[in-house]
Amino acid sequence: MKIALTKLYYLLITIICLVSFISCNQKKDIGFDNLKFTSFNGDTLVIGKQVNVIISLAPNVTEIVASIGGFTKLRGITEYCNFPKEVKQISVVGNLQNVDYEKILAIKPDVVFMSLDGNSSQTYKKIKSLGINVYAVCGRTHKDVLKSIMQIGAIIGKEYEAKNLIDKISKNLDSLKSLSINKIPKKVFVIIDKKPIITVAHGFLNESITLAGGVNIAEDKLEDYPKFSREELLSDNPDVIIYPSNLSNSDALKSLVNLYPEFKNLKAIQNKKIFSIDPDIAFRPSPRIVDCCKILFEILK
Repeated sequence: MKIALTKLYYLLITIICLVSFISCNQKKDIGFDNLKFTSFNGDTLVIGKQVNVIISLAPNVTEIVASIGGFTKLRGITEYCNFPKEVKQISVVGNLQNVDYEKILAIKPDVVFMSLDGNSSQTYKKIKSLGINVYAVCGRTHKDVLKSIMQIGAIIGKEYEAKNLIDKISKNLDSLKSLSINKIPKKVFVIIDKKPIITVAHGFLNESITLAGGVNIAEDKLEDYPKFSREELLSDNPDVIIYPSNLSNSDALKSLVNLYPEFKNLKAIQNKKIFSIDPDIAFRPSPRIVDCCKILFEILK
């Protein structure tokens, strides 16, 4: 009798385990089929299978995908995607504004990632009309960058890596911010273009300047990238000039003074406080916002 009861007990346990296993697998499949993500432009992306093939149509997106371990999933990039250096081996499908749709179709991507700020809405609509999953990210603020990392990570199955990266970025930014609290703010001017003089007023670069202990003299402008007159710049007289370029600091200074001799009177020029920063680091809303903030922090010491 005891033996019969024991056999019955183990049989029941086996049946329960089997039912639980099947149930868990069914729940997992149902959940995966219903993964929905709201793009930064308001559209909904529904993922019904594992994402293994990705195309990135923006350099900052390429950097995000690579930084969370998704490099092997990348099958297409733009001609401006150059970091990390390993991406050079990936097929180019166009640039920020013009893409080769035949190449994209041939790659058969599970998802195409785009940038609201860099890519055109026409490209987005065209790719979507081809029946291809497309997701648009935004990088106007530090929070946007972190959210983009989290969303891309969740879509491509790298959520754990994305969370770790976000934690690391957040800690670095918080640390720099705390070190900048007691700084005497220095007036900063960023030169995007010299003729006409164009600067940056808002967005993640402006946020980085503030975090690093500076005050962007253009932040009260209405436009994101306003024009500045010579007289206006001379009147505001910044302590530091940031010139994102591939020039040396001295060459950046010379190029500006050669074009505008009167700028010799600027405090930043007289004190040789004009700094050239790699434009890719300065202008890309990617995980390298930490690098940008660190550079600015050192400049504004």
